Amino acid sequence: MMRHKFSLRLLVLFCSAFCSLPAFSNEQQCLPNMPKTKLEVFGCFQEGGVTILKLAPRDQPTYDTNLENLPTFIVMGKAFDEVLRVLGKGVHQPYNNLIKLPYPSAIIRIAEASKAARLKLAKEGWRLLDMKNFTYGKADGTEGADVTCSTFISDSSDVFIAVSQCSSLYEEDISKLKNILGSVGH
Repeated sequence: MMRHKFSLRLLVLFCSAFCSLPAFSNEQQCLPNMPKTKLEVFGCFQEGGVTILKLAPRDQPTYDTNLENLPTFIVMGKAFDEVLRVLGKGVHQPYNNLIKLPYPSAIIRIAEASKAARLKLAKEGWRLLDMKNFTYGKADGTEGADVTCSTFISDSSDVFIAVSQCSSLYEEDISKLKNILGSVGH
């Protein structure tokens, strides 16, 4: 029951943000009084015909330098090519244009995610566009933290929706990502 309330609220947030964007200027929050959910809108931007929502866990600081608290991005547009252009897969950052991994010089290895990891994230109605694993190095030269970034796209309606997120890929992280995909995709 709680899961459905969360999904419904996130869907309402998504639809409200998408429909109300023309009333807001770039880089201004879409919904300052949004309903209580586990995610909060920290930025809402319009780039051409594409809307970009930046979400982070409610009541937690959104440090761009904290591997455990990287934002999730939802990108919406009517043209597939425009959505892909905004994501910009690896053009300016190690992963994509939206997710700015902290300390890029400390990343010692970038690899395609394993087939097993890809299968864990499979979600009906969504296509996995990209999934990479980033390994950070410790000061002593050994391997440190691992972060996995993934981007999904849904084209089940007249709007293309992409969700891009990085996490440690623990079971809880997978569950949260699937909840987001289930909430905004249909």
